[in-house]
Amino acid sequence: MALKRNLIILLSFFNFGCTSLAERDYSSALIEEMTPEAKKEIEQVLSAASKRTIRGLSENIFMTDSIVVIEKNRPQDSEISSIRIMTKPDRYELILNKNGQCFIRHDETNLQWFLFKAKCVSQ
Repeated sequence: MALKRNLIILLSFFNFGCTSLAERDYSSALIEEMTPEAKKEIEQVLSAASKRTIRGLSENIFMTDSIVVIEKNRPQDSEISSIRIMTKPDRYELILNKNGQCFIRHDETNLQWFLFKAKCVSQ
């Protein structure tokens, strides 16, 4: 009985250790050099992720901070369209995995979108 209990405890610690390592498989990142292609790709990813058209992003998006916060869609009803939405905004983080691949990660869902045209560096 004690052997079974000890084995369960040992496996629990092992499983916890694997989970912790997997969570640290990436680091916050910055765009190394913004190109028109990279900016367009970022706009497309954020548009798809937020389910609306995103245009006119800053020329230095993800170059000084790895986090971008985007307000959720406002209602289309003209009576309430000027009222600020009181829901939590979407938060996106630019991340670099251990293989040097650059992703945009949605904080709430942990969904990730790979960037092909942007070159990232660890923050």
